[in-house]
Formats: sequence, structure tokens, C-alpha cells
Amino acid sequence: MPNKGNIIAFDINPWQGPWMNRQQLLSRLAQRGWNIVYSKGQCTLWDRNDAPFKTLPFWPSHDSANGVTLDVPGKVLASWPVIAPWRQLCDFLHAWKLKRLLLENNRQNGQHKQPLIGYIFHPSFYPYVQALKPDYLVFHVRDAYPEEPGWTSNDQMIFEKLADQSDLIIASGQAMASCLPSSHHERAVIIPNGADAETFINGTNASYPDDLAQIPHPRVCYAGRLTAKIDLPLLYELALTRPHYHFIIIGLIANYGLLASASSSNGLDVWLHAIQEIQKLPNVHYLGAKDPTELPAYITRTDVNIMIYATHSKNARWAKFCYPLKLHEYLATGLPVVSSPLAAIDPFQDVVASANSKEEWLDAIDDAINNGGRGTKEQRQATARLNNWENRTTLLEETIQTLIHKT
Repeated sequence: MPNKGNIIAFDINPWQGPWMNRQQLLSRLAQRGWNIVYSKGQCTLWDRNDAPFKTLPFWPSHDSANGVTLDVPGKVLASWPVIAPWRQLCDFLHAWKLKRLLLENNRQNGQHKQPLIGYIFHPSFYPYVQALKPDYLVFHVRDAYPEEPGWTSNDQMIFEKLADQSDLIIASGQAMASCLPSSHHERAVIIPNGADAETFINGTNASYPDDLAQIPHPRVCYAGRLTAKIDLPLLYELALTRPHYHFIIIGLIANYGLLASASSSNGLDVWLHAIQEIQKLPNVHYLGAKDPTELPAYITRTDVNIMIYATHSKNARWAKFCYPLKLHEYLATGLPVVSSPLAAIDPFQDVVASANSKEEWLDAIDDAINNGGRGTKEQRQATARLNNWENRTTLLEETIQTLIHKT
């Protein structure tokens, strides 16, 4: 397959972690002939006491998965961020290593040199722009970064510099694009999150999970990482008020050490207390984190799936800007969906019910269970099919190719 182009992509998440839009998009681009290297960046001496650092090899290495070459940083190039010359040298050497990986892939496949695209998902990787010197720079805005806890004036300066220097800006939603400096609002190409629609449409073909089978109906399910953006106090109140409904929670509980230290209010204390208290209720079932391949078997066997976000919380200001990965996965199940009010769901009001207050949530869940909720099964699944990851990847690929060809 001809090499369509070389991409070195950066984000803070490990490739082998929960699958987000970066894995979905980059793996599909790789299947279509793009030469892709994915990196979390170089390790730093600040990390030396952490377990992941201790497992790193001394010399840099690499791995591969889903057609993508995965960078494995080495301790020998661990940087010390407070010493600028050292950090810059480590960034340069690491960038050189990443480019060598691309060249080796091209050599093995007998391909000629193609343009180098630096693809950045998080502004913290801005220093690599100078070290990498790509032919084209893409900034993919996947979160409302300025609304995250602990955001500083220096973070904002880097964010703006990255936007200024990018040849192409992608945003996962219009609300996220609105967080960009005003001069870049119109530049952003909106490529929302999607779903592996057919996998979830056929989820009931998978074996019935043992831990789910013992839970009675009606079932109300939230599936996703448990972070401060989840309105657990509200969920607690819903479970108390509807003791005959069984509320199922699936997902990894996030580590809140850094987030709590960045907060000046007691909002996180309330949230952390709620996560302990909610599990004491007899009609709440926390099933833990599940492998992405297991998830369809769970959320296709509920009665209603929910996206319950703390859109008014000071500790989760970014929540109202999100474009939930689970939106189209939920729709693909064909089951009713209820969500907190988000800009991302506005185009889907015909198939997603929106609820804000406790009373609105109770009414929407009651309607979903008793009357089938907003839209029909067929309408919900048709919407998911239109918003699948293949279509999203096609839009991204065409956008990148337009950038390359116009110059």
C-alpha cells in the first residue's frame, strides 16, 4: 500500500489505555496507508519514582499495535524540565529518534519520502514543534483545555502559540473550538467523536456478563471514566428516589491527587464522598472498569443509558464543553439515552432526552423506561451509523490531504 504521508502524533495518554478518539482515528489512518508514530513524549526525572518510569528500558525502543508504531522512551534521555538547555537537547534527540522510526518504516516498505506531519493532541507538547520541525503542524483540540483545573497563564500562552503556528486546527466539537483564541474560531475544522456503530448494534450477540446477569431490571447505566465531571451527588439522589430502579456504574475511578490539590473549593470533597456513599445503596451496582471489547455486552442489556455531567460544578467547568465518546455508542445500542444539557447533543434532540434538574432527570428516566424515551430504536441506530469512526476518519484524511495539496 502506498505511503500517503508521515505522521508523528503526541498525546498524554498511553496507547494501550482506554480507547479515545486518538486511537480510533490514528489506527484507521494507518489502515489506509499512513505511516504513523505515536508518542507520549520523553520521560522526565520528575517521574523517576513512579512505577511506569521504573519499567522503562534504559535505551529508547519502540513497539507496534493496530498498525501504529508506538514510541517507548528510554531513561537515558530523561529530561529535567526546569533546566531549559537539557530539556531542549532531550526534546531534539527524542524528535530525531521519532523521525528515524518513520524513515525505517518507509525503507522497509520501499516507500519514497513523504511530508512530515506533526499531530499534537495536547498543548503540553508544543516544545516538540521546534525540535521536530514538521512540514505541516496539526493541532487537534480534544478538550476544553483552558477550563481544566490548574490551568495557568503559562499554559494559556503555550496554547495560543500552538494555535498560532498550526497549519490546521481540528476540534472535537464546536464548544471546544470556542475555547481557542478568537482569531482561530473560524479556522477550526469540526470532527466530532464517533462510534464503532456495528459493534454496539450487535452487542447482544456477545455472551451475557455474569456480573450483570444478577442485577434486576429496570437498569439505568452510566459507562465511562469516573472523574469530577460526573454528577455523582445527583446520581445518588436519583437512586434514592427510585429505589426500584437499578443504577449500574461501569468505569475506572480516576486518581484525584493532582486535581484535588488544584482545587480551591470543597467541591471535590463532596464528589469523593458521594462516590463512597453511592456504592452503599442497595440499588447501585459499581461493576468496575471493563475492557473496551466487553462494553457492548453491557450497555446493550440495560433499559436506559445516561450521560450525567456536573455542568455547573466549579471543579468540572470543562464538562459542558465535552463531546462524549459514549454518545454514539449509546445510540448504537438502540436503547433510550438521557443526557445532561450539552452543546454536543443539541443536534440530536430527536433521539436524546436532555435533563438538568433532579425532577427533569426523574421524568426523563421514567419516560425512557415506561414509554421508550426520545426517538425510536431504529432512529437511534441510524444516527449512530451516520456518525461512525470510518466517516470521521474519511473527513480527517480528506482535510489533511487538502492541506498538503494546496501547498
